[in-house]
Formats: sequence, C-alpha cells, structure tokens
Amino acid sequence: MMGLLMTSCQSKTERTYAGDYSYNTSGVLNIYAQKDTIHVTHTERGSMRVVPLADEKNKVMIIRTSLEGKVTRLYGTFSGDELVIKPYEYQVNYAEYEGVVGNLISTKTETVRVDCEGEVYHSGNDVTIVLTENYTGEHIHASKVMTVAEKY
Repeated sequence: MMGLLMTSCQSKTERTYAGDYSYNTSGVLNIYAQKDTIHVTHTERGSMRVVPLADEKNKVMIIRTSLEGKVTRLYGTFSGDELVIKPYEYQVNYAEYEGVVGNLISTKTETVRVDCEGEVYHSGNDVTIVLTENYTGEHIHASKVMTVAEKY
C-alpha cells in the first residue's frame, strides 16, 4: 500500500501565529516636563494582524491599528513561543497643564523608541501574544508597558 503525504509551504510557526487579533495595551508613562515628573496611564485598544514574511523563516510583520486610527508596523521573529521584535518608533500624544489642576498649556506629540519582547501562549485553538514594551524618548520613559493580543 502506498501513502501520500502533502505538506504546506508555510511553517508550523507561521500557520499557528498568522492571523487577526484584538489587543489591549496598558502601562504608566513617566513624562519629564519642566521641573516635574508626571505619571500618566497609557491605554490603547485595537486590532492586530500577524503576517508571515515570504521567504523568511519565522519572520513576521505585525500591523496594529488602534481604535483611534493610529497604525503601527512592527517586525519580529518567532523562536518557539518567544517573539523578538525589532526596536521601532511610536508616537505618544500627551497634554501639558499648568499646575496640578490648571489650565491646558499645550498638547504635544513625542516619538519614542520602543524595545519589545513577547511570549506566545496556547490553550486549545486559542492563541495569546503578550508583548512587554519599554519606551525611551526625550521627555517620556516607560517600562513594562503590556500589550495582550488574543487571536480571533
């Protein structure tokens, strides 16, 4: 008896992680403005797509689109259940106020460098990606900003 084995061109990693996710990001940003340090809670929600890169084993492009319409593109490599993300730039919007409960002085946007690492968790057919991000900018610093993305 003769058997036939068919395989896909995609690796197991690409088939497992590729697809659409919803995500939530949360963390505390430290904003160094004038003489004060201001601690601001940063939250963001949206959708995320993991796209395998052709001809590059286990490498992916990740496109995050926030509910506000901000699009961020990341590149990473899966190694087992770990995800290594290349450092990328991200724009953070914040407001400066006069005093503790004062008048709005201005709104600002700062581009920060983001260093990121991730882990992947499986439960049956469910896939969850957890990213831990560190922001470094001229006035903004944050460590352990957490993004949790669940595949749908």
